[in-house]
Amino acid sequence: LLKFAETWDRNWNFEGHSVTSAFNESYGRWDYTNSTYEPWLFDRVTVGYRLYELTGGSRWGAKFLSDFAWYRARIDSQGIFTPKGGGDTKYSYVTPFAMYERLTGDQQYRPIAKRIYDAWNREWPSNWNPNTAFWTEREMAFALEAAVSWYEMTSDSAALTRATALVNQWSAVSGTAGAPLHTLAQHGEEFDNPYASKKMTSAWMAALYFQAARRFYAINSRLRQQLGENRRLQDELRALTVTDPLTGLHNRRYS
Repeated sequence: LLKFAETWDRNWNFEGHSVTSAFNESYGRWDYTNSTYEPWLFDRVTVGYRLYELTGGSRWGAKFLSDFAWYRARIDSQGIFTPKGGGDTKYSYVTPFAMYERLTGDQQYRPIAKRIYDAWNREWPSNWNPNTAFWTEREMAFALEAAVSWYEMTSDSAALTRATALVNQWSAVSGTAGAPLHTLAQHGEEFDNPYASKKMTSAWMAALYFQAARRFYAINSRLRQQLGENRRLQDELRALTVTDPLTGLHNRRYS
């Protein structure tokens, strides 16, 4: 993993490799420019945080902070990553903001995260419509990621409701098949017969969805535990109101 991280960190000549200028951005040798967007098609910023979380290495912590600074400065007023633009939400992630707050306790960039969360609410429906023209597992994944991250940051009940609806949407698309089945046309792959109406699923995009779904499950597990504890305390308080604390016998409030 750490050797792979060297390439992720643009250490092109790691372990004796010679990646010269003949390899341009189209071949993966990219730089931080305002027109470079392909390397950010996955949540690059959070990768730095996860490396720091796994290793405790200051290099990865610093890389997370520098990538986060570069990324957040390029989210426009509509929550869109400006190097890509065009209203394309799939480069817009809330998780880096949640990780930054977890690491630093600093909430000053929360309004930028809110723009991204609002963009996904605006651009991706909560409920499944079989007649929708466009549907992919990746968009589902990032819509859920935005809702889960916003809830983790703010405890906003609307974000949890949104996340629940998205998980239910996944189940609706999956039906009895066990995986979401949609047409090649809905996925943007084929638009001509006989292929446009054929069903497909994307396993690698589904992996992105399940990263967010696991976090959603963890939130619900904690909420269930809290609910159980609240009920236990309520039962104890109810018992204390009708019993004598010394004898355990019912008092005059008991009926």
